[in-house]
Amino acid sequence: MPIRYNISPELHMVIYVCRGVITAAEVFRTADAVFVDKRRRPGLIAIIDLLSAVENIYLEDIYETTRRIEKTADKGFAPGPIVLLSRSQGIHVLVDTIQLLPSKVPFKMGVFHTMEDVITSLGLSGLREEIIGFWHDSIAFYENS
Repeated sequence: MPIRYNISPELHMVIYVCRGVITAAEVFRTADAVFVDKRRRPGLIAIIDLLSAVENIYLEDIYETTRRIEKTADKGFAPGPIVLLSRSQGIHVLVDTIQLLPSKVPFKMGVFHTMEDVITSLGLSGLREEIIGFWHDSIAFYENS
């Protein structure tokens, strides 16, 4: 599987590590697994590491992303920030497009080139070492599974 996730209840964060060619359907399946994971808490910060992935995303996937966020909110779960870590210009355009779509649920989504930028954007500079350690642990977990 090209996507693995790791949850840190202490950091109130989930990191998705993606490798190789990935599809939106794979991201959605993994997000569904996170949703039922006992360590998950409402409003988790989601960081999706796409630095070693090649995205295979289509227009319908953009609409499905918005539908899923709204459906989760309808169940009473407010979405936490969603941050993508990617150097792909296509991912940057994708996030900009999603932000332009009408949604009845406000949510924060961003895309950044480095984990340092992610940490700064989330206002978590005081937890920099813990977050980077958790990210490295998540990568190691991916590589060892």
